[in-house]
Amino acid sequence: MRALLCAGLALVACNDFEAALGECERSGRCLKGNEAGGSVAGGGEEAGGGEEGGGSEAGGGGTAGGLDPDCPLRVSAFTNHLVDGPAVVRVPHAGMVEALVPGDAGTYLVMPSTPPSPAGEFCVFGVPVSGPVLVKLGDDTYVQTSLRSVDLSRWVRGRPDRQGQTSVVGFDFPRLGTLTPGWSADDGGVLEHFALSSEGAGLSAYVEPTLAQGQRDAGRQVLDVTAESRVESSRGDVVWLLRCARNGPRTCSTVQFTTGRVDTGDAGDYGVDAGALRGVAQDKNVSFIWQPVSGTVRYAMNAYDAGYDAGTRELGFLGRFAYRIDLWADPHDAGFIEPGALVAKVEVDAGIAAAFAYGNPLPGPVSIVANATAQTQWLAGDGATATRLIRVVSQRVVRHRAADAGTLTMPPPPLGPRLNGAPIEQLPYLSVQSQPLTVSWLAAGGGPTQYRVEVVKLVAIGVQTELSFVGEFWLPASSTSLVLPPLPPGQYGLRLSAIRSVPFDSAVPLKPSPDGTLSQTLVRPFIVR
Repeated sequence: MRALLCAGLALVACNDFEAALGECERSGRCLKGNEAGGSVAGGGEEAGGGEEGGGSEAGGGGTAGGLDPDCPLRVSAFTNHLVDGPAVVRVPHAGMVEALVPGDAGTYLVMPSTPPSPAGEFCVFGVPVSGPVLVKLGDDTYVQTSLRSVDLSRWVRGRPDRQGQTSVVGFDFPRLGTLTPGWSADDGGVLEHFALSSEGAGLSAYVEPTLAQGQRDAGRQVLDVTAESRVESSRGDVVWLLRCARNGPRTCSTVQFTTGRVDTGDAGDYGVDAGALRGVAQDKNVSFIWQPVSGTVRYAMNAYDAGYDAGTRELGFLGRFAYRIDLWADPHDAGFIEPGALVAKVEVDAGIAAAFAYGNPLPGPVSIVANATAQTQWLAGDGATATRLIRVVSQRVVRHRAADAGTLTMPPPPLGPRLNGAPIEQLPYLSVQSQPLTVSWLAAGGGPTQYRVEVVKLVAIGVQTELSFVGEFWLPASSTSLVLPPLPPGQYGLRLSAIRSVPFDSAVPLKPSPDGTLSQTLVRPFIVR
């Protein structure tokens, strides 16, 4: 039997809003809201909050690695690749680092770094002894800091030598054996599914195969998936297949699993050298209460983007949220980083109390992730008639430590944003803005540890609107405004995030955390000339 896997894990009930959300997932035609500690939209890297005590990894403190002892700004930058094992492959940053020092009239003085030392540290001369600077890493990541020794390392799932692939490829499991319990047909509750993952290949997908109700023999299954990277046994990649079965009217848990390596068989399919499905003990108990998204949070996430008004219609948010609660495996104990292996799921509307048992065959802890997601449509000028979707999320992440996970509350995003001093609500769609651009906001509730500003460019290609990621700016909680470096002429929009990471260390600001919140809002598109 052959079934189609869908990359991503937005397992939501099918109605107009969720169908659009699912199509966005399948087609890739939207920029996704960033998960706390999750992948940067369009940037291909993963980042998150910090961890208290992580400053020992920062590049400061002495002459180790050959840096000048009088170096005024020390920057350490590695990418930590989480691979199968579990293991971590640590790769030094290959490019240079720059410091942007505030100058006159909203300008920046750009200070390049020295080449990295053997220890992977960079030194930037010419920065003042105190005050905030923007440290630029690569082409699109900026971190504001007042520290003079900072570690801008990042954590991502997948090998550093992954090879991309764009075609649909099958994973052939020749002998899955007996499904215990038998397969259940859809009864309006959570859908049963298989979850397929590989840490080394950065793969995370799910499938809902067509099986008769109560069927107990899965036999051979070929699961088709569009994967961004090749799965390679010679590189140490391992494939995990988790079978999620209902254990309540609204819950689904991993009850069986198998794992193995792959080879390439007929028609490019991966033959998975895995045995029959094995049972998973349902020995972990969890309960929690998820509070509904408040009216204040709902308004703040929606109010500042009225879509576009082209004289004929107005497009904005689709009017409501899609809700989901997932339990993700964290075999590296690295904090919440997507994509991962989905081990359990709860179907929700808004506001729910849940208690159930689940199983997890993978090592390491489990993250409970509650998401409320909304999306809107942006339209480029210059003749485009087809819009693109962009989304925002309000998210709560809790490391599962005790049976009672407590109350999951959804925090507000940055409030009252302004662009060049004007409230966002008062700006028309595609208003013309002068540079330097200053975006500001009021401090969000919920005790954020960081803010993030993402810059997205809109381009009309024929009648299509295309969105491209320009850059992201990470700021400490003490900063509620940002002067953007000069942007080339064009059409841009912004996504603002309030992030709380627990614990957090400002010396390692991009390190994932096991607990936290993320809440976003949008600044509607504008024109820079």
